[in-house]
Amino acid sequence: VRLLPNSNNPNALMSANQAIRIPDWMAPNPGFVVDAGSPGNESLLCLASEQDPVEKLPNTLKGPSFTPIAGFNGMASITQAYNQALGTDGFAERALQWKVVAKRSAAPTAPAPAAPAPAAAPATAK
Repeated sequence: VRLLPNSNNPNALMSANQAIRIPDWMAPNPGFVVDAGSPGNESLLCLASEQDPVEKLPNTLKGPSFTPIAGFNGMASITQAYNQALGTDGFAERALQWKVVAKRSAAPTAPAPAAPAPAAAPATAK
């Protein structure tokens, strides 16, 4: 799935040495939420070049954002398409991978013990 550019961030060009948030949850309307869904392995691939590569890329990589990229199986195949379009020195890449684990359910709670009955006052004889 291509995250950038998208309808909220239509310009894919960014300054070097700049941190960005994806999605920018500090913006008034972040536009989308990344949901890991079910447990498994997830990854993110960032490809950067000094020039806009869009015209040189295959049409399948120019499709709409937030939809599965047809015709590619994993990050390696996308990197290969960039190699063919820009050459091996035409871009830089960085990948991040993580494992999504099942959400831990809260430990079952035992019912609270009943409060002890108030102690009776000792009986006194008068």
